[in-house]
Parts: sequence; C-alpha cells; structure tokens
Amino acid sequence: MTTAAGKLDFLMKLTSTQNAALGRALRYDASYISRIRSGKRKLPSKEDFLRPAAAWFAARIREEYQKAAAAGYMRLGRPWPEDEEAAAALLLAWLEGEDPGNDPAERMIAAMLSRRTKPELPDGGYDAREGNGTEAVLFYGDAGKRDGVAAFLGELCEGKSPRRLLLFSDEDMAWLYEDPAFTRSWARMMEKLVAGGCRVRIIHSISRDENEMWEAVRKWIPIYLSGSVEPWYYPRLRDGIFRRTLFVAEGRMALVSGSVRGQTGEELVVLLRDPAAAAALEREFSAYLDLCRPLLEIVRSENGGELTRVLRAFLSLPGELRTARLDGAVVCVREDSGALVVKTEAPVTLFSLTEPRMVAAMGEFLRRTPGETDPSEVLAELERLAAGGTD
Repeated sequence: MTTAAGKLDFLMKLTSTQNAALGRALRYDASYISRIRSGKRKLPSKEDFLRPAAAWFAARIREEYQKAAAAGYMRLGRPWPEDEEAAAALLLAWLEGEDPGNDPAERMIAAMLSRRTKPELPDGGYDAREGNGTEAVLFYGDAGKRDGVAAFLGELCEGKSPRRLLLFSDEDMAWLYEDPAFTRSWARMMEKLVAGGCRVRIIHSISRDENEMWEAVRKWIPIYLSGSVEPWYYPRLRDGIFRRTLFVAEGRMALVSGSVRGQTGEELVVLLRDPAAAAALEREFSAYLDLCRPLLEIVRSENGGELTRVLRAFLSLPGELRTARLDGAVVCVREDSGALVVKTEAPVTLFSLTEPRMVAAMGEFLRRTPGETDPSEVLAELERLAAGGTD
C-alpha cells in the first residue's frame, strides 16, 4: 500500500520538482519537504498543504507520458483529466486517501517512469528561508527623492531625534538644489534635528565638478557651525558609473537609491521604516567609512590653542590668497595649498581643509564670485584671531 510520503515522492519525481521549489511554492522549508518525503513527517493539513500541493502538481502534469504514468500509478482505469481543476481535485482526493496496493503492474509503471523522467538533482541540503517583511515606501525620480527625503526628515523631526544621522550620496545633487522651496525646508529640518541633539556623520563625494562640490559644502556651512557634523571623504578616485544615496537614522529608518551615470528618468528611491533594515545599512555605511578620511578639521574658540595653531599654519602657506564673505563666514583659499572657512563672530569656528580637489573647487568658486573681499583686510582679521582676539 502506497504511503502518503510515497505519493508525494512519486509526484515530485514525475514533475521533476525539487524540495526547495515546492517549499517556496507552499511556504515550507525545503528540509521540511524532505522529511515528509522520507516519512519522518506526516502530511500537513488539507488547506495549508494538500490543496495547494494538488494544484501545483496538476499544473505540471502536462506531458502525455506524465499523464499516463499518473493514471496508471493511481489505478484510475480511465484517461487523465484534461481539465486542470479536475486533475487538482483528483490529486487532492488521492493524497487524502489510500491506494489499492503495490502490485506488479504498479512496479512496471514506476520502472517506465524512472526511465522517462529527468533524474532529480540533489538539492544540496540548502533550506530557502522566508524574508523578513517590512514597510517600504517607493518614490521615483528627482521629485520622488525630494518627497522621500522630506518624509524621512519630517518623521524624524516629529519624534525623538535620532542619536546620529549617517549620510552619503554620490548621485547628481540636482534633486536638492533645483527646488528652492525644498532646499529651504531641508535646511530647516536638518537644523531642527541638530538643535535636538542629533549628530551628523556625512561622507562627501569629491569626484563632482568644482561648482557642485563647493555648493554642497556651502549648503552645509550653517550646520557645520553647530559643531554637530563630522565630514569625511573617500580619498581614491572612482569611475562614478554606479552611484548610490544612503541616508540612515541610527536604529530607526533609512532611505536608499541608486542610479547609473547619465541616467535620467524615474530612478527608484526606497524609504524603509524598519530598525533591522536600518541596522544592516548602518553596517554598510560603517564599512565604507573605514576607507575614508576626515574632510575638514573643525576647531572652535573654546579650544584657543588649537585655533591659533590652525590659523598660523594657514597664514604660513604659500600661494595667492583669495577671500570672500559668505553666509556669515569668511572663506579663504591659498591657491594649491589649503582653505579656511571662518565664522569670525563669537564663538569663533574654523573649518580647515587641504584636500587638493576641494581646495581647487573652492578657489574656482571664489574666482566666479562677484565682490571678493580685500585679502589684506581678511589677513588682518585672521592675524587678530591668531593672536587670541576671539571675543
């Protein structure tokens, strides 16, 4: 008498179905299917297993030899049903009951079947696992990225500020700058998060064109002045073919997107409201950060010795000096040597950088900026600050 396990094993061999494939279709582990076939587990309930299994096999018994073998093995005494629903009902009834027995005719049919079906490949013992369900909200294109970022920052502003934001993007930044209303809203939300105690760790991309590089830093100056930003950069050149944006609120949520250089259209942006997903992306960010270097040295007036050291080091650099007053700060560039951004009102804050591509970008920006400040006037102000005049 054929057992339930034997029936399932027969159908799987007849249709060349592997454990993993049936497990995925019925939402069972491949190892569980294997134990049913071996007789170590009973067949699960009718609704959870037998009915969907019958429908699965009915849809896959299509060849004439399969129909003949199934009809013979089940002792139908009539041709296999041509209607798939009728075949599924027949298989369900057969899986629920017992067959007449294993007589010589049945062995002959099984032998014929073994010669005509494809050999079953071992599944290697791998159990496919179900993924973890989570809430993902999808946006598309630059407008979608603005909407996604607004939702991301807006939810963080409405709740308790996250301990840290992790930010990286080497995608085209037009989405941030082409809509002035959004740029203002983005700045206000970032300032609110920082005021609430959130720190920001950002990896800047220095492979952008000069204007875009400086524009990115310029937009961050008000937040830099808070002392809550840690700016980094990856020192090696990348080809920039595949690009990525990764924003993570530690322990809370994340926003990710990707594109190919020159791609225009509806690029996918995904907002993930899931702590486990955020934790996985935190690890990705940290792995990249390990390859990066600090972009700016940031010194505040309460550390007077360091402030004096940084100012004197800059004043001693060679090269033509260019200066401008911008966004409540003085921007100074020594051609090919280094750059400073100085908030001269108390409390004084300095941002010093020497990365050549960023220095060149800031120099080019100042050459294009109308109304440069008299360098001698700025030098006198820097000398005063270097001498300790920070009040």
